[in-house]
Amino acid sequence: MESGWIALIVLVGSCVLSWLWSLLTAPRFNVRGKHVLFTGTENPLGLAIAKKYVKKGANVSLIGPTMEILKAAQSELQKVAGEDASVFVFECELVDSKQVEQAVQEANTFHGRATDHIVYAASRRIKPGYFWEQDVALMKEAMDVNYLGAVVLIKAALPAMIEAKNRGRIVFVSSVDSLEFPVGCGACSGSKSAIRGLADSLRNELLLYNISVAVFYPGTSSYNLLDTSKSFKSPATSNEAGEERYGIVNDPINWYLYCRLLCSANEGSITTGYSTFTDQSPAATKSFDKKAKVLFNGLWFGQYSITTTWNGFLLRMLSNGVAPRNNTFLEWISLFFVGGYHFLRQKVKETSLKAPTRAGTAAHV
Repeated sequence: MESGWIALIVLVGSCVLSWLWSLLTAPRFNVRGKHVLFTGTENPLGLAIAKKYVKKGANVSLIGPTMEILKAAQSELQKVAGEDASVFVFECELVDSKQVEQAVQEANTFHGRATDHIVYAASRRIKPGYFWEQDVALMKEAMDVNYLGAVVLIKAALPAMIEAKNRGRIVFVSSVDSLEFPVGCGACSGSKSAIRGLADSLRNELLLYNISVAVFYPGTSSYNLLDTSKSFKSPATSNEAGEERYGIVNDPINWYLYCRLLCSANEGSITTGYSTFTDQSPAATKSFDKKAKVLFNGLWFGQYSITTTWNGFLLRMLSNGVAPRNNTFLEWISLFFVGGYHFLRQKVKETSLKAPTRAGTAAHV
């Protein structure tokens, strides 16, 4: 018995020491006066992150395809930080290298310094639907925005960041879908996974220049499930008699959304429902603010992979690869239990799902 207690004390002590080491060596989060370049402030999550930055005194640049939306985001940020806040906006297509290069140059000139941080939060979501029913054109558009836009922007901004030697940082906003690969989200999961591959490569290369990289995996957003007008239903399926059905358990897509409801319970009450990055209801906005806070806490500690849900945390541990862990001892211990959890979860899904006879066609959320 004594040896068991000694082993337990050693394990717990190792986890605590690992956390203390992370605390002592944390880079903190000081962006006052620094130039932060944003994409994706047209969606509430990106805007919530930008608000956190301007509250910390950052000078921000917003780029995106629609000036009207950029101006609206600029106004929101100035409300948070005051009229004297330095917010530059530039309209451009994220996959057009010439336009993006011009945007980066003008942003650097406007703020009088090279980009210090890049936050790539641009996201094109496609409503969940079975892969064979998805429009290839929409899938290509999602890949352009979710991945190729990041490639173009970083290629344009990175030379000046390296030359400036300001210990820059690049933050990619991905999705927990790129860890979970749920039924019905194949159209987006691939492009979000590509972001992780890009981040892993950049992290290894940019260590040479003291530029850090982080990947954010936000989970499901929240709103009141009792509001049936906002509840998500997958495309209707029908039986041979032509009767439509939206079974919460029988349809794999709705089953996935139901599971996400439970897995995201830590972000709100059990009445949490499915939402997308584009939902602007008050409750969803509050959820985005919580996610932005989680991101900032992770950046403060210098974490590479940052998640907002329990399920995302477990999946990130399982698929960590060569990426640095947030708490090495705790995660290695937890791995013994994670495998059993996901085995049981998979068995529950396999015994509960029934394939639909026909799936609908998905469109943008």
